Amino acid sequence: MAAQAADLPYASLALDLAGHGGLVVLASQQASTTYWQFRDGATLALEDGYPVASAGLRDELLGTRILDAEGTPPPPYPWRQPGSEVHYRIERQWQDAEGNLHQDSARVALDCAAPATVELPLTRRQLARCQETSHWAGGAITEATLWRDPEDRRLWAYTGQPWPEAPTLTWQIARPW
Repeated sequence: MAAQAADLPYASLALDLAGHGGLVVLASQQASTTYWQFRDGATLALEDGYPVASAGLRDELLGTRILDAEGTPPPPYPWRQPGSEVHYRIERQWQDAEGNLHQDSARVALDCAAPATVELPLTRRQLARCQETSHWAGGAITEATLWRDPEDRRLWAYTGQPWPEAPTLTWQIARPW
């Protein structure tokens, strides 16, 4: 995948969502929201690097609201805040593979470690590994790992379960934008 990313002159992510993915290119950007398109037309939307919606996938993320611990929308995004521990809330709506609609909200804790060297498709970077633990109102607990730049706290990689019983989503920046 590194060779393919090196040959591609476009912003790209190395992405896997339950076996669906590969190298995906930046299709569009509106402010802090980026849209990443698969070869078959399926699309993943990331807001400041955080998964917020999808279209054309088996399990669909229909919408996401990111709120601070008091319920106020960002900015700044929680992962952009200084410090090693941040608390916030998310609200999500999704549709499972059988077509059932769901919605839930979660109290989220993000704990970040000291930066370490991380291998990305085209480079190595010093990134802080942040563990995100979401306690959903419906009783489920999900986890994700976010890797952020220690200086500007931009997300460079993500792996985790965006909602209860969701397939695992993994992405890394291949070619930055």
